[in-house]
Amino acid sequence: MRSWSVVVTVLVGFVCSSLGWARSPDDLLVLGYTTGTEADMSLPRPHVLAETLWPRSLLTAFHDVEKTLGTQDNCSRRKAMAFHGGRFLASDWACDDGQLFILYRLSNGRLKPLVTVKDFHVALVEPSGMDVFPDHVPAVFVDVGSGGSGFEGYGQQVFRIEAGGVRDVTPAWRTVWVDLVDGRLVAMSSDDRWANFFRGCGQCPPFIPIVQEWRGGAFRMACKRLPALIDERAADYERMAVDEENRVQQLNIVEARLNKTLLLLQAGRGVEGLAEFEAVTALLQRNIDPQIVDFWQFLIRSTFTDVVARAALPSAAQCPLSATPAAGYSPGLEARAQRFRPKAQPSWQK
Repeated sequence: MRSWSVVVTVLVGFVCSSLGWARSPDDLLVLGYTTGTEADMSLPRPHVLAETLWPRSLLTAFHDVEKTLGTQDNCSRRKAMAFHGGRFLASDWACDDGQLFILYRLSNGRLKPLVTVKDFHVALVEPSGMDVFPDHVPAVFVDVGSGGSGFEGYGQQVFRIEAGGVRDVTPAWRTVWVDLVDGRLVAMSSDDRWANFFRGCGQCPPFIPIVQEWRGGAFRMACKRLPALIDERAADYERMAVDEENRVQQLNIVEARLNKTLLLLQAGRGVEGLAEFEAVTALLQRNIDPQIVDFWQFLIRSTFTDVVARAALPSAAQCPLSATPAAGYSPGLEARAQRFRPKAQPSWQK
C-alpha cells in the first residue's frame, strides 16, 4: 500500500546559504516530524557571545547550573548560547529521562529559568542566534518531539530574546520549521484537522501547509503571498494521482485528489478547488466495490462539502482553508476497516 505521508520535490528559490547552511528541498515540503537542523556551533552567529568572552558572573552561574543538573537529573550539557552581553543564556541538555531546553536570565549572579521545555527529543536548531528577524532581535529555535507515532507530539518553538525579556512567538498551529525564504522569515505550520482521514494512522495526511511570514511583530498567514510551497505539494499530488491511474487504484486516486483539493483552497484557488472536489466524488463510481462507494461518498461529502464550499468563496484571508472554521475529523474503527479493505478487481482483470 502506498503512503502519502512524504511529498518530495525540488523547490526553486529557497535561499538560506548566506547563513552558512541550507535546509534540504525535501524538508521544505514535509509536514510531519520537525526537520530542524541541530545548531552547528562552529558557524558564525552574530547575536551569540562567544564562550571565551562570557563575563565571570555568567561562567560561575552556569557552572553551578551544570553541577546541579548533573547531580539531580544526571544531565549533560549539549549546547549553550549567551545573548545581550551574557544577560540571557539558552542551553539544551541530555538527561537520563529525556532531553531538556532552558532559557535563563542572569540576575544577581544566578541564572533564573524563564523557559523550560522537556521531552523525549529537545534541541536547539538552526537558525538560533543568527540575524533572521527584520528588527535584528536575537532568537532561539527549539525542536520538540514526544517520541510517539503521531505528529501531534512534534513541533518547533520560537523565542525572541528581547532587551526587556523573552517572548514566545511560536505560531498557534503546529509548526514544523522556521527559516529564511528569499530573504523573508517564514514559518511553516500544519493544519492537521483532517489528518489520518483515509488511513487512520498517526502519520498520514491530509496535512495542510500554513505558510506564515513575520510581519508587524508576529507570524502572519501568507499562503497567497508565498504560494510556491503549496503549489509544489499540489503538483506532487497531481503526479501521484496520474501514477495511480496506471495502476487502477481508485481509492488511492481519490485520496491524492482530495489532498490536492484542500491545497488549492488553501492557496486561494477556490474555483479550481471546487472542480477538483467534484472530481473526487465522481471517481468513486469507477470499478470499485459498491459498499466502499457508499461508505466513502457519505464520509467525504459529510466531512468536506460544507467547508470546501465556504473556503472556496472569495476572501481576503491569506490561507482561506485554515481561516474557515470546521470540526475536522478523527477516523473511527469503521473508517480504518474500510480503508484497508482489499480493492475490487478492475473489470478488465475479471
